Amino acid sequence: MNWLALSNPRATVRHSRGSVVITVALLTAFIMIAQMMLMANARADSHGDGNDWEVWALDQGSDINRVHVYALENGEFVEVERFAFAELDAPHNEVQTPHMIDFDDSNQYAAIASTASGTVSIVRTSDYEVIETIETGATAHMALWAPAPDNSIWVANIGSKTFTQIEVDLENETFEIGRDIPLSQQLLEEDWPGWVDTYGEDLDAWPGVVCHEFTPDGRYAYVTMGPMDGGLVIVDLESGEIEHAYDPSEVRANCGLAVSHNHDQMYANWSGHLADLEDHDHAEPGEWYVFDIDTHELVGTYSSEVDGVRGIDPHGQRVSPDGSEMWQVNRVSHDGIVVDTATQEVIDTFELVDTPDIIGFSPDGEWLFVSLRGPNPASMPHVAAGQTPGIEVFDVASRQSVAVLQPFDEDEAEASDFHGINVRGPIQDPTEADDSVEAEAPADDAAEPDDDATADLVPATGSESSITLLVTVMAFGAGALALMIGLGLRLQSAGCTCTDPESLTGSNRH
Repeated sequence: MNWLALSNPRATVRHSRGSVVITVALLTAFIMIAQMMLMANARADSHGDGNDWEVWALDQGSDINRVHVYALENGEFVEVERFAFAELDAPHNEVQTPHMIDFDDSNQYAAIASTASGTVSIVRTSDYEVIETIETGATAHMALWAPAPDNSIWVANIGSKTFTQIEVDLENETFEIGRDIPLSQQLLEEDWPGWVDTYGEDLDAWPGVVCHEFTPDGRYAYVTMGPMDGGLVIVDLESGEIEHAYDPSEVRANCGLAVSHNHDQMYANWSGHLADLEDHDHAEPGEWYVFDIDTHELVGTYSSEVDGVRGIDPHGQRVSPDGSEMWQVNRVSHDGIVVDTATQEVIDTFELVDTPDIIGFSPDGEWLFVSLRGPNPASMPHVAAGQTPGIEVFDVASRQSVAVLQPFDEDEAEASDFHGINVRGPIQDPTEADDSVEAEAPADDAAEPDDDATADLVPATGSESSITLLVTVMAFGAGALALMIGLGLRLQSAGCTCTDPESLTGSNRH
């Protein structure tokens, strides 16, 4: 019997109240710890493995001509496949300078345009087999799949100044040349305003077809001209005729294009004047442009020099998967900008390791991949020389560079020259594809990236691990709580009255 408790009931009450306070405090602490651990786990989840996407990068270096495929596995980017065109059967072994790459809507096939050989190669992505190589025209610079249900491939040929269609039958895996539009000649013969005044009557002095991007409905293609002087042409793909043409006095676009599904906008850019590359302070920065794809109206022209970024030679550009941002890299000044697609304001800038060229996002928007040029570039040698060939990886939320991937041997370092890069994904089992469901454009109020996101490559942890973690924390909390209650009861039975202020005497009282 606890005689002390019987003789001092106030102590018992205070002891009980103290036990309750300690119990509540401990329980609160355990809940807070559990929440923090779960939040940390959720952050790791957000940087999960890219099991449903792959990064394909083209090393167009002299005598390399190789494709590298990366995936995110256990928190690290791992090369899962590579193949060199020289090691394949004819005619694929004749491919030289694989330059740009794109995937069809199903992500089951890739099209690779190769400038030196003037060819486009088709790769079946499930087994990385090159199944067709077809000549399209001199300096085949870019091959792009038209949106479904068309699925034809359109090729920009700088040297032959043509815009070429490859008709596609994926069921039988057959590919053949369809229409071949002499785009520069059409501009000359139809005497589009400003073009003859700029380039004259000699077609040889006219620019060729550089890059293109489709409107979401697949009706029109926006096409930049170049490689140096510029201009932009909008082609009606149904008729094969030019719908509108901006001459270089209006739009000096000669590089990349990116479409914003959220706002029905098309972005384009111009490299700037690159005559004096040794003195960036006196080189003229480039520009970027915004078009309304419903009216084809130019709605904005912007300088690439902003917020401390020199903006020399804007080149690769992409709109983020959620549609909220446009990212653009500047090849010569080794920097880039992030633009809010709703306002066209530059909301951030970033630095790159060296000479960036083309960029691509992972489907979840977590990562940005940038190709880096080499010391002996196979294309645009007077502009694109760099010292760190490979693939630079950025954490999109933090805008921080987290890795540079260099999948080549030491003896290839001088020749390596990465240019084309793209992300295949999300990868879907062909038997599960549902073409009847049309993807909707992301909402304007899509979640903003977390600025505090870690820049480290974090191993993926799924929902099962979150549940395990919660159960572990709860079990630990329950055990500790039971231990404390048991200890309190033992102390009470031993006659402890330490929670009673009146029992404290002398120096023990405060």
